[in-house]
Amino acid sequence: MSGLKFKIDGRTVKIIAVAAVVLVASYAALYAYERYFAPITVLDYMGTNIEFRADLREAAKVPVYPGEDEVYRDTVHQLVKNVTIVFKDAGQSGNPYYIVEELEIASKMKLAYMTAFGTVDPQTGQTVPNTIPTFDVQQVSSYDALPGKIQNPIIAIIHPMFANDTAVRNSGHVTFISGTDLHQLDLAVDRFLMVELGISPTDLDA
Repeated sequence: MSGLKFKIDGRTVKIIAVAAVVLVASYAALYAYERYFAPITVLDYMGTNIEFRADLREAAKVPVYPGEDEVYRDTVHQLVKNVTIVFKDAGQSGNPYYIVEELEIASKMKLAYMTAFGTVDPQTGQTVPNTIPTFDVQQVSSYDALPGKIQNPIIAIIHPMFANDTAVRNSGHVTFISGTDLHQLDLAVDRFLMVELGISPTDLDA
């Protein structure tokens, strides 16, 4: 019995070729979007996936003053005994939002200290904390003249009703985190945490 023979005309070949090109281009566009443009709210950090409240690509655009190195050196070092997170009364509707940001900051700053100063137990392979400061929260009447110290840096969360811009600023052992609306405040908090965890904007496209 003779084998089956298929004949494909030129028009069909062209259609198949165009479809293949479109398919390849679609996959390339999807890959480029996911790698360079898609929001990043979960990041593999030292082998563990950690979640953030905002898109880190967007957070990376928040300005840090005077610079990332200065903020990091002021908050992540072995002399720190206690970190105080402060806030100014924003009323019944605003104050609960502080709790969310405070928990976010404390949990990820502890991870930053663990990463910077922990040692790996050779028997278990687990990281053992050497220097993990305590954290507390205080309400303040003003953000002026906060008594930050090298052993007790202060993190001031500035609610949108008190904020003039969206930024991370460090001065006199106090780091001010401000946002002009709640989404912008999320971005500023995550920008600060990127600094604390050593996450560079260039890491997001790696």
